[in-house]
Amino acid sequence: LQTPPYILGAICSIPTGYYADKVHRRAPFMLGHAVVVIIGFILMGWGPNTGAKLTGVFLSVTGNQCMIPAILTFMSNNIVSAKSRKVAIAFQIVWGAVGGIVGSLMFRPQDAPKYRPGMYAAFAIMVLFMINVIGITTYFWRQNKKADEEGLIIDGVDGFRYTL
Repeated sequence: LQTPPYILGAICSIPTGYYADKVHRRAPFMLGHAVVVIIGFILMGWGPNTGAKLTGVFLSVTGNQCMIPAILTFMSNNIVSAKSRKVAIAFQIVWGAVGGIVGSLMFRPQDAPKYRPGMYAAFAIMVLFMINVIGITTYFWRQNKKADEEGLIIDGVDGFRYTL
């Protein structure tokens, strides 16, 4: 029963990646998929019936699966140095694995069947993620604006602009 949501997530991540590359933007897609995940969480935790809860599973898994490539690419696009990029990618993968461990521990057996503490923690993590994306994108936008208007050279590379 786990496979269908992940298949949908894999299918949806392809157009997400395509359009994000086409418009040279990652943040709107990350934020949009975060909203999809939150809607999925709401349906899973408070859905009136099994169908609504299953729809929530599909939405949350699909949103998460679509965010992963966007997040990895966002980070890779915004680090100039190849050496720094290698370290950052490894660091990001390690923290993603830690997140998987934390996620599995948030939904404790004693909280069944509603798993409220886990649901609240998952909401908090998604909200923090969205705040982080908005904050870093705003910073990058300001740096790009300074580079365009004031000639700021970002990370020592003339002509480099952050991907938003």
